[in-house]
Amino acid sequence: MTRSLNFALSALLWLFGLISTGWSQPPAGGGEPAWPATFNLYAPQPGMYGFAVTQPGPITVVVQTQATAVRLQLTGPIAQPLQQQGSGVVQLRYTVTPEDVQRGVLWQLAIQPLGAPATQVPGTVSIQHPPANSAALQTAIAAYRARPPAVLSPQQQAQRTAGELAQRDTAFRQRVQAAQNELTQRRAAITHTLQPQIDALRQSVPATGSGFTSRGLPVSRLTPPAAPHINTLSAGEGVPGDPIMISGSGLGGSGQVHFVIGPDLQHQDLVPGALWGNGQIATSVPDPSVPDPSVGALPYNGFVYVLVGGVKSNFVPFKFDPIIDHRLIRVMASLSPTDASDYINNSREIRHTRGFDLFSSATGVDVLDSNVTLQNGWVVDGLPNYFGLSAPSNPASVGPLLATIGSPSLRAQVFWSIGPSVYVDRQAFYYIEIPIRGPRALPDGVVCVAQPPSNQKCPDIIQ
Repeated sequence: MTRSLNFALSALLWLFGLISTGWSQPPAGGGEPAWPATFNLYAPQPGMYGFAVTQPGPITVVVQTQATAVRLQLTGPIAQPLQQQGSGVVQLRYTVTPEDVQRGVLWQLAIQPLGAPATQVPGTVSIQHPPANSAALQTAIAAYRARPPAVLSPQQQAQRTAGELAQRDTAFRQRVQAAQNELTQRRAAITHTLQPQIDALRQSVPATGSGFTSRGLPVSRLTPPAAPHINTLSAGEGVPGDPIMISGSGLGGSGQVHFVIGPDLQHQDLVPGALWGNGQIATSVPDPSVPDPSVGALPYNGFVYVLVGGVKSNFVPFKFDPIIDHRLIRVMASLSPTDASDYINNSREIRHTRGFDLFSSATGVDVLDSNVTLQNGWVVDGLPNYFGLSAPSNPASVGPLLATIGSPSLRAQVFWSIGPSVYVDRQAFYYIEIPIRGPRALPDGVVCVAQPPSNQKCPDIIQ
C-alpha cells in the first residue's frame, strides 16, 4: 500500500470520525504502517496490527525475531483465527475469498512473544494484502460503530470493581486464616510430642503461675541446693505459642523462665507462665503482642535462662521467630508514567488512554513504587495482581506483573497493551495489589506506617 493511499485513508477516517462523532480534533493514529514495521515487545505482551481488505487476494505475514519464539494469530471475517508460531522467521498465509469480503473487511494480526515473562523481544513485521478501497473501508467502520458493544456506565464499572474488590478481600482473609490454621497445627503437633512429659509434671507438681508479663515477678526466697542450670531445650527455635520443655538441674520447685528475644530488655525480656517440676519446666514461647498488640519483635538470636531464688542459670541460645502477618498494598506511592496521558485517579486507578487507531497497538510499562522500601522485616510476599480491566469495547490487556519476591523493595512493573480499534477512545485501566508479609504488630512503612497506639494493631488490609 502506497504512502499516498495511506494518507488518503487517514484523511477519510478522520473526516468520517469528525462528522459522525463530533471530534473537535483529528483522532490519534494514521494510516497503515510502512512495512516492514519494527516492534519491541515484552513477553507475553502482545503487539497488534489492523488492516483492511476489500477485495479477494493473498495475505502474507512475515515476522522476524532473533531467538524468542512468537505466536501469530490472524483474525477477520473467517470462522476460526489462523495461528502460527515459531522463532526466527515466522510466516502466515491466507487467501481472502469473495465470501470473506462480503462478511467483512477488517482484519487484525496479533504477535505474542512466548519467552519468559518480561523478556524483551524486538523484531519486524510485514503484512502484504490486497489494497483496500477507501469508500468500502469507510462504510465498514460506519457499520461497526452503528452497533458498538455494550459499554459499562461509570456506576456499573464502580459496581463491578467493588464486587471484584470484595472477592479479593475474601480471598485475602482466607489466606490469612490458612496461615493461622497452619500455626495452630504446628503448635498442636509440638504439644502432642511433649504431652507425656507435660502430663507427668502435672501429676507430680501443680503449676506455679500462668499468664504473661514483660518483667520478672518476685520469686520464692528459698535458696536452691545448687545453682540452677539448663541442660537442654526441647527446641532451639520457635514462634510465640510453641510449647518448650526445659530440662536441667538445681531448678528447685518454683521460679521464672525468661526469654530474651530482642535488644530492648524492657519489653523483650519476657516471662511466660510455666509448669515447674523437679528437673523439668514446661513453658511456651512468649508473644510480645499479648496483651498489647502494638508491641512486636523482629527475628532474634536470643537466649533462655531461669531465675530461681534470685539466682540466674546459664544462658542457652534460642532463636525467636515472630508470627508472620499478611497485608495487601493497594495504594501506590509513586508511578513513573510512560507518557502524559497516564495518571493515577484518587491514588488507586491507573489508566492509559489512546485515541482512535485502526492500524496499530500501543504498549508500555508502568514502574510503580520504584523508590519505596518496606521496613521492619516486611518483604514482598508474591507477584502483584490486577483487577478492574477496561470494558470489552477496549481491546486492552495487562501483564506480566513483576516484583521481587522476598525483597523489601516494593518496586513493581506492569506491562500493558491496547489494541487497534474503530472506536474513538481506547483505554486500559486497572487497580493493583501487592501482597506483603512480615512480623506481627510491626509497622511495614507503607500500609502500617507508624507503630499503632497501645492495644491496637496494624491493619491487615488497606481499602
